[in-house]
Amino acid sequence: MATKTQSSKKKSSKARAQRKEPKSPLPPQHQPKPGQEHELNPRPRYEAPHYLGASKLKDKVALITGADSGIGRAVAVLFAREGADVAFDYSATKGAIHTFTKSLAQNLVDRRIRVNCVSPGPVWTPLNPSDAKAEDVAKFGADTPYKRPAQPEEIAPAYVYFASDVDSS
Repeated sequence: MATKTQSSKKKSSKARAQRKEPKSPLPPQHQPKPGQEHELNPRPRYEAPHYLGASKLKDKVALITGADSGIGRAVAVLFAREGADVAFDYSATKGAIHTFTKSLAQNLVDRRIRVNCVSPGPVWTPLNPSDAKAEDVAKFGADTPYKRPAQPEEIAPAYVYFASDVDSS
């Protein structure tokens, strides 16, 4: 007889296995900048309902750039689920964020404050249809091994890993 924990794990694995990921071609679509998540088809997933927090970021503070949608939103949800106080509402170019991250990391390393920047491949966010023509959005992520863009909630656990003293230092 399966225990309650084993039964929950089986249900969780089954739910993940049954989830259908949208593959390219996606519906052609375009939006004016900055793009609206609620208008995307399919909608990006950020809630990560199967992710169980373990207090990995308890007593930590996280500053997340661009946490209103996409990857930043998914990361903010998981950081909060892990116990972090989360602060985020500015945007900057990728180059500015990269330079800011390097400078901040160098200036805070002696204080044992960790600064990370993650640059994933194609991820389905509102920026996609606002940065490209509708026909290009339809092919977004088609050239990846999975033939689709990632969902924000698939990327967010990597950010928890980098921020966690338990998992990485």
